[in-house]
Amino acid sequence: MNKFYYDSFFHLNEPYYWVLRNFDYFKDRLKGRIAGEAHDYGLIAQCIHNASKDKPEANYLEIGVLFGGSLVLMAWFMKEFGIKGKVVGIDPLDGYYGKGNRDPVVPLVPSKEIVFENAAKFGVENRVIVIDKPSYPFPEEARKFRYGVSFIDGDHWGDMPWKDFVNVSSVTDKYIVFDNYDKSHPAVVKAALEAYRTGWVPVHVSSISFILEKSPRLVDRFKR
Repeated sequence: MNKFYYDSFFHLNEPYYWVLRNFDYFKDRLKGRIAGEAHDYGLIAQCIHNASKDKPEANYLEIGVLFGGSLVLMAWFMKEFGIKGKVVGIDPLDGYYGKGNRDPVVPLVPSKEIVFENAAKFGVENRVIVIDKPSYPFPEEARKFRYGVSFIDGDHWGDMPWKDFVNVSSVTDKYIVFDNYDKSHPAVVKAALEAYRTGWVPVHVSSISFILEKSPRLVDRFKR
């Protein structure tokens, strides 16, 4: 494992490496596809594990579900690590960025049925909640829970990344993760950087993931 400075904001340990070890097995059994890379999902798992230390339940919220890859992977991870909580996904699930559109990589239309078919393969269907609606206006059903971690991977354009951040920040206690923090998604970059003004502190940036922590405790140990 990598070594980290004592004061580093974000350490990578067993949850992260568990995802790396199991990722190929998982994606080979998934109906449809999972859109990202093992590293980025390992970061989310690390966030969930960290959040579970603060509260007995570490519910996980995700905007943008596709075939349920990351949603089911996080539910499976939580099951394997004995972490209590639900995984909640928000997505219209009626097509790929448009009603009836097939995914551009696999010839399937994303649907709620496929998400739960994938969840059943890993024995986590009872952990999964799917809200098949747009993320804005924010569905009231999603306010039923507090979340340790929220993952924003929905509409990447215009003011939607910011609107998604504002909404999930009101129900999230520990981490918010932006996906697609990269040169091709300026609206995501803008929203992620603006989030800092609201008290959420960037604690890790790598690949296309931008991780914010809510008001981490900062202590100047070297103050003179």
